[in-house]
Amino acid sequence: MALTRKAPAAAGIVLLVLGILAVLSPAVAGLIPIGAALALAGNDYVLVAVLAVPALATVAGLVLSRTTTGVSEATPPPVEGTDPASPGRDVDDALDSLPFLRVSDTHRHVHARVRAAAVEAVAEADRCSRPAARERIESGEWTDDQAAAAFVADDELDPPGLAGRLATRLHRDDWFHRRVDATVSALESMEGESA
Repeated sequence: MALTRKAPAAAGIVLLVLGILAVLSPAVAGLIPIGAALALAGNDYVLVAVLAVPALATVAGLVLSRTTTGVSEATPPPVEGTDPASPGRDVDDALDSLPFLRVSDTHRHVHARVRAAAVEAVAEADRCSRPAARERIESGEWTDDQAAAAFVADDELDPPGLAGRLATRLHRDDWFHRRVDATVSALESMEGESA
């Protein structure tokens, strides 16, 4: 494909240089058999038409081939789908995939993250050390919401019994979601008060 583009370009450049030299130098103009071509064609308009029609057809063919085949370029890499990161997105995803009959490692991981966030939030809101914030959380003093206080009061997750989990599921409720939501709401209200 590169050769088919280079050959017409080279021929065009050679003819352009030859034409410029013919105009500027009578010696070069004498080398071109214009008289014989005029005698053969009959007049100069026919000669121009005989030379111009193939030249224009060549240009039109090159333009059309360029537009129909396109330019051969490297294909850019596919754009990766980006999702603007929102705080807690991975926790929400984990909550959506939790089993309801048994307590999984994901339950424990989410509980640990919510508890750590609570410690940080209480330490920042009360301007106290992390150990002092942890004591406030363990005693339940940090909020009036009993569900939130009970959820993060201990390092270990304390789920309801199997019957309690089934009952909440029958009412289209999830004990874990409810407790996480209560804790997050309590943390948000505490953050709103300190702002």
